[in-house]
Amino acid sequence: MKYLERELAKHLRQKLIPNKILMIHGARRVGKTVLIKHLLPELEEDALILNGDDIGVHDLLSRRSAENYRQLLGSSQLLFIDEAQLIPDLDRFSS
Repeated sequence: MKYLERELAKHLRQKLIPNKILMIHGARRVGKTVLIKHLLPELEEDALILNGDDIGVHDLLSRRSAENYRQLLGSSQLLFIDEAQLIPDLDRFSS
């Protein structure tokens, strides 16, 4: 991993707070997904990765209840949603 990627990964680890949303945004194809994929093996927590390109993910997240999210996460403590901007009504995800 390059120096800049290591520094960004370190910064992200410090920003991960339980039960909080951390949004990583930027121009397309600058390496946001690659950065997360480098970061995941370093984390102690299990993570679930979903992709907003997948219509099935839209259906999974449309059922907005605590129980649905618990079932979805299973033993995972972190949820990463790549291409999250493609999920309808995502702004209500945290409600």
